[in-house]
Amino acid sequence: MLHQHVKKAALKATGETKEDTLDTPPYDVNGETKEDTLANPPYDVNGIANVITCFEPSGTLLIWLMEGDRHFWPDGVKAGWDDQFFPKGGSFKGAPYQVYTVTNTLTFLGKTYDATEQARYILAHMLSKKWAPKLCFEDEAEASAAVAGLSFNVSDEKLNHLHDMLMSTTAQIAGHYYHELVMGRNDGGPTKESATINKTLKKETDEEAGLVLKDDKQAIFKCYKQAIFKCWADRYLSKKTNEYSTVAIFETVMDKKNMEVTWEIADADRRPKGFAGWRCPHSWFKKIPDINVGDGKKEHARQETRNGAWYSVHDAIARDHFMDKKNRDVINKILPKINVSPSVAKKLCLEQEEIARKAKEEDDRIERERQQQVADAEAEKLRLEQEEFARKAKEEDDTSGERGGRGSYGERGDY
Repeated sequence: MLHQHVKKAALKATGETKEDTLDTPPYDVNGETKEDTLANPPYDVNGIANVITCFEPSGTLLIWLMEGDRHFWPDGVKAGWDDQFFPKGGSFKGAPYQVYTVTNTLTFLGKTYDATEQARYILAHMLSKKWAPKLCFEDEAEASAAVAGLSFNVSDEKLNHLHDMLMSTTAQIAGHYYHELVMGRNDGGPTKESATINKTLKKETDEEAGLVLKDDKQAIFKCYKQAIFKCWADRYLSKKTNEYSTVAIFETVMDKKNMEVTWEIADADRRPKGFAGWRCPHSWFKKIPDINVGDGKKEHARQETRNGAWYSVHDAIARDHFMDKKNRDVINKILPKINVSPSVAKKLCLEQEEIARKAKEEDDRIERERQQQVADAEAEKLRLEQEEFARKAKEEDDTSGERGGRGSYGERGDY
């Protein structure tokens, strides 16, 4: 609840009243409103959304967004895509709702797949969804038999044509991906168990943003109690169960630079130089024989997001073809609960900067001590080397002296 305490301190320091802000609901000790508590969901909870925020010194509210693996359709692309598949009706369900994005070669779970192999498993996945690409079949009857699961044969040549088509369409939708918040569903389906919701929160935040949530005592900046529950999303009717469910919406306040560094580290780890891994919204890897589906799902989740960055919340909402409706709805729902007046926001930002400054001073102190320890160790090593050199030099001098003494004795013995 530290985030709220900081807000209250800022209000007191600026002389403003709580009524001056939109953050007015009464909070309990866990940072939850009396109307909205994680322990008392109004419906089954399907998943979570975690809105990562920070304030600019000007008072501008920023949110952390990432490019997801789902795209919007640039002008003219969807019509061409739809024309590649047998139209909806009878045995078919038309064209896939998203492009199967591909690369020349794919490395997935330690194995590399060429164009033909990728196309073979992608086609199997398409047919399981009743999406039949025209260029793989001689006619509608052959495609219908394939969709029905009957025996069929598609030559490598046709598979390569399919991959070429997918490569071309992948290039057409490049740079047209939706930007997303951290969002995800519970692995076990809808629930009212807060422990399950929190497990989903931590898992999705790590997978999508590279941020490992820590409780207050472990936090790098201890004034941030991460991922505070804020509210529930508007209910919606599940097509599968025909029952209403909702989404738990959290806010995680982060230092601006700290979040950027966190992302850079995760991005470099997941997508090192020369990376040619997964980047497709469809889980066609499930059609690869003997694949570990569980590991495949985890890798798919780790590669779902790209190019994380801070955006002005109002600019992000205003831009066309930037976020989908689901993400917009979450932001609009939580916005009244995190927006504060510019003067309060500036105060909060200054406090965040002071915390970051002190943390940097502590890091610098530790680094100076480390460097001093290294220097001391080097000096000690040099001292020991010099002592050893002096010892050996003395031994050499003593040995030379003894040899000289024996020579004189021999000369005296000649008399």
